[in-house]
Amino acid sequence: MPRILIIDNDDYVRGWLRDVLIEARHEVGVAPNGRVGLRELNQRPADLVITEMLLPEMDGVETILALRRGHPGTKIIAVSAGGIVAAHSYLRLARALGVDRTLAKPFTQSELLDSIEQLLRAP
Repeated sequence: MPRILIIDNDDYVRGWLRDVLIEARHEVGVAPNGRVGLRELNQRPADLVITEMLLPEMDGVETILALRRGHPGTKIIAVSAGGIVAAHSYLRLARALGVDRTLAKPFTQSELLDSIEQLLRAP
């Protein structure tokens, strides 16, 4: 069973993602920020990480860079609803950092699950 780590500071989004992924038969870990997420990943490796770009303590950029250094084989999906600038700006930056996929919030359950399935099948 693939393990997926969700890093998102929004309790509602984190809970919704967790519920969708558990229903799709994935093992799921959750973290409210990048620092906690990396600690969780070091203790229990994941096949895929879903990370918000705008996070407290350790933002999405720092989190992605640390993931690429410490866990280079882990697939990454970056998500964002935007903030001071539009979501596509944050997601463009995430793509430049080498994430495997980006999703602009709000996205559908189908978009999420399709992205995950494609990434977990890829070598």
